[in-house]
Amino acid sequence: MEYTTANGVNQVMGLTTSFAYSLPSPVSSDCLSSGNYTPPVSSPPLQTSINQYQPEPSFTLMQMNGRKVLGPPEGWQGPPPSSACELFVRRIPRDLNEQSLIQPFLRFGRIYEIRLPMDFNQAYRGYAYVKYTTEDEADCAMEVLSHFYIAPKRKLEILHSYEKCCLFISNIPKHLEEKEIEEKLRAVFPTMQRIYSRRTSSAPKMCYAETADSNVCYDAKQKISNGSFQIILNTASRNEQKNRGSVFVQFATHLEALEAKKSTTPGVIRLWDRDLKVVWANTERSTDMSKSNKTLFVRNVDLCVNNRDIMDSLVKCVPRQEVRKITKVRTTAFLDFTNREAAEKCLQQLQGTLLCGQRLDIEWAKPSEQQSLHRMCRTDFDAMLRLKCIANCWQIPIIIFGTYYEQEGLQYGAVMMRNANGVARAVFCALQSHELVDIHSRMCEVVCVLLETIGTFPDYNYVFFVEKDSAHLLGMVTHVTQAVGFIAAHQVPKYLSFDLNEIIDLSWAVASLASIDEDNLLQAYFESFQASITAAYLPNLLVSGYRMFGTILPNYR
Repeated sequence: MEYTTANGVNQVMGLTTSFAYSLPSPVSSDCLSSGNYTPPVSSPPLQTSINQYQPEPSFTLMQMNGRKVLGPPEGWQGPPPSSACELFVRRIPRDLNEQSLIQPFLRFGRIYEIRLPMDFNQAYRGYAYVKYTTEDEADCAMEVLSHFYIAPKRKLEILHSYEKCCLFISNIPKHLEEKEIEEKLRAVFPTMQRIYSRRTSSAPKMCYAETADSNVCYDAKQKISNGSFQIILNTASRNEQKNRGSVFVQFATHLEALEAKKSTTPGVIRLWDRDLKVVWANTERSTDMSKSNKTLFVRNVDLCVNNRDIMDSLVKCVPRQEVRKITKVRTTAFLDFTNREAAEKCLQQLQGTLLCGQRLDIEWAKPSEQQSLHRMCRTDFDAMLRLKCIANCWQIPIIIFGTYYEQEGLQYGAVMMRNANGVARAVFCALQSHELVDIHSRMCEVVCVLLETIGTFPDYNYVFFVEKDSAHLLGMVTHVTQAVGFIAAHQVPKYLSFDLNEIIDLSWAVASLASIDEDNLLQAYFESFQASITAAYLPNLLVSGYRMFGTILPNYR
C-alpha cells in the first residue's frame, strides 16, 4: 500500500483549494478549533493514559558494570525467571529516563528486572532488557508494544532475548583432530558442554562410483587421454576429523560462559604453542520464536550420508510415524516432524552426536523468505490496527461505511480513532471495490500504513482515494465553527473523481459519534442486536437529520 500524489510517493501535501459547507449542529461546538478538526467530546478524558494503568512497583535501583539495573521487586522469593521471560528492547531514545520506559511495560504483567546499558558519558545506549515473571506476560508485551510509539516517528523494536552461552575460539592448528581439541579445551573450561564447527556452504560437486566393496564418494571425475577416468577422492572425506582453525564452545548457562570468558582475560589462551583468541560467538537472533515450529535444521552432515542414515538416527529418539519428512541439501538437512515435542526430543538427544564421523549441529529451522512474504500478504490489518490502538492507549477504532455507488464501483467509508485524551481523528476513504475481497480490511490497511508513515496519532483528518494497491491523498477535512471544510491536496490526478457531499456526510457522522463516550457507544451498539438479526439501527443517533446509523455484527464479515 502506497500513499501517492501527482508528483510521487509520500510527498508533502500542498493546500491550494478550500470548500466550506454549513451544517446543522445537534452537538456543542465549543471544542471545535478553527484550524484542525477536533470533534466535541462530552465525556471526561479517559483514564487510560500510560501513567494510570498500574501503580508503580517498588524496585531497587543499582548501577554496576556500566549499566543500571532495576529489580528484582521487593519481597521476591524463589529463583529468578528463565531467559524465555526476557525481552530485548531497542530504538529507545537516549535521553529517555527509566521511569518513562518502565510505564508501558507495567501494563502487561509483573516485571522482575530491567537492565539499561550505559556508555562512558552515563547516557543510555538505546536498548534495554526487560524480564517478566512469566513467559506469557513477556509474549503479550512483545506482541502489543511492538506497535508502541515511544516518541514521534520512533517505534519500539522488541525481540525475544537470548542468553550468550557460546564462545568462539580461533587460531587453532588445522592439523588437529576434533577429539584432541575437545580434550584440551575441556581441561581449560571444565563446565563446557560440547564443541562444534560449521563448514562453509560451498563444496565441490559430488558423484558416486560403485566399486566391488562398497559405494565410495568422490568429488570429481577427470577424463584423461586414453579415455578412462581419474578418480579424485574428496579431501573432506579423507580428513574427516580435521578442523577449520576455529570452534564454538557451548555452555549450559550464560553464567558458566561468562566465568569461562573471564578466565581467559584478556581474551587469549595459550595452547599448542600459539595464542588462541576467545570472543563471544555472534549467535544469530532467532527470527521465528513460534512454538508451532516443528522443523529442525542440521549442519555438518557428511556428503555420503543419505536419508536412510538420518532416519536410523531419528528412530532411536522418536517413533517413525512422528517423522514427516527428511530433506538433505549437500552438507545440511531439514527434519520435519508431526509435532513439536518430537522435534524438541531429537534436538536435545542428537545435538553434538557423531554421524559418519561428523558432529551434528542442530537448531530450529527459520522460515523462508517466501513463506514470510506469504504470511505478510495475509496480514490481518483489522487486528493490527487494534494492536496499535491498544499499544498507544488509544480507543478502539470505529469503522463507518457510507454509500456504495454501484455504477462507479466506489465504496465510501471512514475509520474514526480517539486518543487517550478523547481527541478524535478520522481517515476517509473512497475505495474502488471491483478487485477488493474485504473493504473493511483495506480501510484498516490504509490507516495502518498512514500511522507507520507519520509515526504518531494523526493531526489531521485525511481523505484518500484507494485503487488496487495505492492510496492517493485527496486532501483533508476540517471543522470551522458550524461548517465542515475540505482542503484539497496539491495536483490531485484529474482522473480521480469522488463525491464531496458523501465525504461531508461521513465527517458529520464522525462528529456525532465523537460526542459520545466509548462505553455508552459500545453499549448502544450491542443493545441494537437484542433481536436475532444480522443488521440493526441506532434510532436515537441521527446524522444531519436525514441519515441514521446502522450496525453490523463483526462475525457477519
